[in-house]
Amino acid sequence: MSYRDPKRAVYNRADIINKGIQNTLMGIAKNRQAFAAEQKRKEEREKAALDKVSNVEDKNFQTHFLNAQQAANKFTSGLTEFKEDPTGKGKFSESGKMSKDALSFQNQITEILFDIKNELAEQLSNPDLTAAEIRKYTNEAIMKSDKFATDMANWELARQEYYAAKALPPGSPGSILNNWEAQANSDMIYLFETMVDDKGDDLVISIDQESGNTLISGVKSMADTTKIFDKDYVPGVTTSKDVTVWAQEHKDKGQGHYFETNEAFTHADFGAIKGIIADLAGYVGSSGEGDPSTNALLGSDKTLDKTKTFKFLKEDKVGKQLVAGNYQGDESKWAAVGVDSEEDYLNYVIDQGWNLWANER
Repeated sequence: MSYRDPKRAVYNRADIINKGIQNTLMGIAKNRQAFAAEQKRKEEREKAALDKVSNVEDKNFQTHFLNAQQAANKFTSGLTEFKEDPTGKGKFSESGKMSKDALSFQNQITEILFDIKNELAEQLSNPDLTAAEIRKYTNEAIMKSDKFATDMANWELARQEYYAAKALPPGSPGSILNNWEAQANSDMIYLFETMVDDKGDDLVISIDQESGNTLISGVKSMADTTKIFDKDYVPGVTTSKDVTVWAQEHKDKGQGHYFETNEAFTHADFGAIKGIIADLAGYVGSSGEGDPSTNALLGSDKTLDKTKTFKFLKEDKVGKQLVAGNYQGDESKWAAVGVDSEEDYLNYVIDQGWNLWANER
């Protein structure tokens, strides 16, 4: 019978227990290391994915940001000083010399664009953002940038139209209509005038904090005046234009032009008055005569009496309405016939219309 040392048996059991504990602890440590390694790989994969999203979104934003810069630069680069043409044939630009306000506008526009860019950079600096949040913030910045670019593009189209019309001889077809009350977007004309004069006016371009719309304001003192259409125009303290709203309204109207310009008065424009006179004559068939018993405008010779007809068309309420209904609001054609009032214009139409009708019938 073998002898078992009880103390050794206890030690053996302790060793076994210790080894078991060690193995268990080592297993736990390995599991923890494996878990930590997997967690690290997962975080690296997620970071790589976020970096990829961030890079893609950054490139996407940069494209839109550059488009907005180009639209704004195109606008400001066209703001050159205009001077009176000594020949009296309109106005002209001094070979590319930028107005004082153009430089100020350039700086303000740059600030607006970089405000959008810097705000996005600050939002994306948060390391805890998800891919969805990165896209959300980037899309919001893109929308702001695109909105501003669209506003500047529309403003540039209006600027080109205005300057082209401004450079033509006053009163000629295509030149700016010299009538403030009849002029569409007259507040824009004031802003364009202050942009290209040789003064350093306080012109401000900004973004409305509530709507996000682009605002352009011309700030002057009450004593300061701008001469437009040969009149001293005092705008008061501020003339402000919401470019975003204006551009949308212009698009909705579908007129295709921003300003009222002078038009030519052609032979075709006499069509309506000749038709009115022919109806008043009421001649039957090809006889060239009517019935004086039923038509008070006819003379004893049974033909339309010029004096009676003119009195009816120029003084009678019904007659005046007949003419005005076809020619009222034609301010754009006044310059072409050498008049500066609606009364003179309607009289011209009647006088010349009669002559054409009488010669052509």
